[in-house]
Amino acid sequence: MFNSTNIKIGKSQVNLLKPGDALFFTRSGAGGGIGHTGIVLENPSKQCNGGILMGHTSNPKKPPHTKCLNPNDKTFAGAISYAEMVRLNGYNPVDDNGQVITPDGSSVIGSGNSMSSASTKSSLMVDWDAIQNDFVQMIDEGLGKLTPGLLVLLSVLTVLEIMWVLYGYIAKNSIENVWLSLIRIAIRFSILAYFIPNAIKLIDMGYGIFSGIGSYFMGNSGAVTLNSIWAVAGREAAKVLKIIGESNFNFWNLVTNQQLFFEELAKIVLLFGIILLIYYFVIRILFHMLMAVLQFRMALGLSWIFLPFDVNSITKRDLGNKALTTFFLAGTKIVVVMAISGIIFKNLDTTSFGEVTFKELEFQSIFLYITVGMVMAFLMNKVDDIVITLARN
Repeated sequence: MFNSTNIKIGKSQVNLLKPGDALFFTRSGAGGGIGHTGIVLENPSKQCNGGILMGHTSNPKKPPHTKCLNPNDKTFAGAISYAEMVRLNGYNPVDDNGQVITPDGSSVIGSGNSMSSASTKSSLMVDWDAIQNDFVQMIDEGLGKLTPGLLVLLSVLTVLEIMWVLYGYIAKNSIENVWLSLIRIAIRFSILAYFIPNAIKLIDMGYGIFSGIGSYFMGNSGAVTLNSIWAVAGREAAKVLKIIGESNFNFWNLVTNQQLFFEELAKIVLLFGIILLIYYFVIRILFHMLMAVLQFRMALGLSWIFLPFDVNSITKRDLGNKALTTFFLAGTKIVVVMAISGIIFKNLDTTSFGEVTFKELEFQSIFLYITVGMVMAFLMNKVDDIVITLARN
């Protein structure tokens, strides 16, 4: 059985199935293969004592009927999620509000305001979440391969530290406090021995902390993926194009009414400029968010290599505390990027044109939107400077 990210699920994990997911059963007899299918109706279901209630058809002469799924049934072959079926047909699954539904295992950047209800058609052009997840998976795989070697290094450095401590006490002919030093080494070893093999889990937890802090700056509690942020550009651009489409621009006005001609031409040119400005902002925000996440995971993952050196008093002096420093520095950038992104989207929402026709649209509104956009662009360019300033303080 596989979920929407092609991760195999054992039959003991059928609790992950949701209404709408398809079930497959093998054909009895020598022929084999898939014989019939079912669909999950409820999970958990009171009718099935907390199990799965499915719609089931196994006989062409009988109508479909409900039945409780027995995961231990030998004919039960597996399942595919509704989200995966939609994705394989070339669409992004969306909820009733038009928000892209994040499949299990994919990353979520934060929380936002108007982004949660954005049109998702433009997100089909570039799958930003897939790009990010590919990099994250590569980093996680690398950390997994480093773990055995880091544990060996931790053990060797711990033994050397114990020998160094014992030598110091023996040389001074005093062993009164040796047990306190050994207990301190044992505690430090135990903590690091837990941190090293659980790197991926702890890094995910740390990311959740910083992205959770950043989400407070972005408004509502709806989860926002990179794809849904990209969809903001499509939604806002569609609003502007709708206004342009109502212009009834006519070159004949150059002869009959020059003032109207140049007024409409100026509006159209400025509105197309606003479309470029919208995509500029969304791409910059996507870039900064993508880089912030990758820097957090990659920098923190690489700094994990230095954790074994924290157990030894000699190596800790030059190579220790790298992971903790990187954790706060990279995490701060995530918070700053999400905070500035929230400010940008809120300001652009405030100055948006709303439900206005081309004829009603005033030049003051256009110039206000462009001015706010220029200020927000300046603010976006200061992300790294803000992070460095916070790190120094």
